[in-house]
Amino acid sequence: MRFCFFDINPDINIGSYRIWVHDLCDSLRKIGHEARIVTQKIESLEEEVLVFGKSSWQQALHFKQAHPDKKVGAINIPADSQKNNLDFLIVGSHEERLSLSQHRNIFLYPLIEKKFIGLDRKIHKNSYVLKVCFHGHHPHLFKFFPHLSNALGRINREVIPTELHVITGQPKKVEEWTVGMGRPEIKIFSHEYEKISEVISSCDIGLVPNILDVNSLEPRYRKDIINSELGLYNTDYVIRFKNKTNPGRAFVFYQHGIPVVHDISPSSFEMMALTGEYIVAHEEESWFEEIKSLAVSCEKRQNISDKFRECFEKNYDPEEWAKKLVDQIKGI
Repeated sequence: MRFCFFDINPDINIGSYRIWVHDLCDSLRKIGHEARIVTQKIESLEEEVLVFGKSSWQQALHFKQAHPDKKVGAINIPADSQKNNLDFLIVGSHEERLSLSQHRNIFLYPLIEKKFIGLDRKIHKNSYVLKVCFHGHHPHLFKFFPHLSNALGRINREVIPTELHVITGQPKKVEEWTVGMGRPEIKIFSHEYEKISEVISSCDIGLVPNILDVNSLEPRYRKDIINSELGLYNTDYVIRFKNKTNPGRAFVFYQHGIPVVHDISPSSFEMMALTGEYIVAHEEESWFEEIKSLAVSCEKRQNISDKFRECFEKNYDPEEWAKKLVDQIKGI
């Protein structure tokens, strides 16, 4: 098949372009298909399949209307978008897939970073300072409060001196968000795609918070509905997470050989189920215990990280997922 990807913002530092356009194009070529990327106006068009990037999805609607004979898709469009005439959508998680259930033909292509395939195996060692790492968009840092930030403070005071390494695209914003995090020393790094591997590899544990514990908010932000007749109890989990939640940030840690403490967002459980290792936390005590168990044992960090990396490499080969995607598009 012949594919044309169109994206007006071809920035390699943006994950949606890097993985779903640049890297996917490369994988399609490797499995025997033609694929090219267009960033300006599409002049001539011989390809059967057009895929519009996340920043260009609205143009896909007009293109499909003008070229009804072409198979036209778009990447991870907004969840509140109206039902449209596109032939297919590409998403990176089941949370994203379900958020777009009003549309047809939603295909999963996981957020696999090709650049990090085949990295040298990390050898975990004991250290006098524990380095924990977060990477991603700065608003995710709000999910540290209050449980994870309190747990990190306790780890720093009670277990081992701790540094939190934050990798993000807007370091100045992070300085504002982390003011209240207090006790652990916080080191902030700019998210430069070519350089982040060195920072991640230097760390001991990865943190991937996606969940907001609604019960931890002030009463005015909560909707307290307690009715035992309806099975609604004051001890229930009451959580909130984005409809675009995905396991991509955890994948990067797996590829670098960094053990991850997950939260209870749905896609976090996929790899835990595959490995049989449930390194997962929600409230302060569970974050504290899970981080502590990894902090005090380089052997456990090595064992867990090796299992997850091996499992990831077995189940998330980008060319195999590209083959699945092609078969799904052929079936439309």
